[in-house]
Amino acid sequence: MLADLGDTYPALRPTTVATASSAQRALADLIGLLNAQALTFAVRDRVEGSLIWHHRFMQSDK
Repeated sequence: MLADLGDTYPALRPTTVATASSAQRALADLIGLLNAQALTFAVRDRVEGSLIWHHRFMQSDK
């Protein structure tokens, strides 16, 4: 949704870091952090899936 703001309101997209307003920089930082969070959750989900699979494998071996 936040990324769509830049498409809907081009004024929110800075052309360069030097000319970006504080609001533009804050929005860019927030979008970057949200993207990093989404990636972290995806990695966590893969790790949890692997651990569950491993646990089930170990239980079935007993």
